[in-house]
Amino acid sequence: MKTGKYYPGLSSFKMIIVLLTFLLSIGSSLGKGSSESRQVDQKRNDAIRRIKAILKQTTYHNESVKSILKITEKATLNFDTYVHIADLAHEFGYHTGELLQIAELTSKVKFETDYFNQIAELSILQAGPGVIELADFISKQDSLNKSEIDSSVQKLKSEAHFKTMDEAMQANKVEMDKINHK
Repeated sequence: MKTGKYYPGLSSFKMIIVLLTFLLSIGSSLGKGSSESRQVDQKRNDAIRRIKAILKQTTYHNESVKSILKITEKATLNFDTYVHIADLAHEFGYHTGELLQIAELTSKVKFETDYFNQIAELSILQAGPGVIELADFISKQDSLNKSEIDSSVQKLKSEAHFKTMDEAMQANKVEMDKINHK
């Protein structure tokens, strides 16, 4: 049996097989990274497209929706949350400051979570300053104690001015009617 010059005991054929296996494993590892990157890009682009569609419908709070769009363009996670926040800013202009804060805090999170959707809705329900405190708390976590956060969400919801999104929507409609009829 022929042996390799640098690896005694391995035939040229075996060395080629080992080398090809190694190169294929590196290639598949690289492909996974680029595949994940493509998925993130695709999700980001979809969110951007959806927010731009919301922006076209927005009459009063264009700048807030544009700011959310800019945050989304840099994001790597939680794209559905940005779309939800942009939609809420479009529908409920009176809370765009809090919604922008929530979008900023969402951008700091290192994992996928739908809690920021709930937090954005708590802002609309006028649940008070605890909403931003909870968003800030979650944004600083590496992992979540779901029971603790669920408890905080329920507490804020029970203290909210509006009990449902429909109730908040109706109040918003009344306010918008007043503005439009002046």
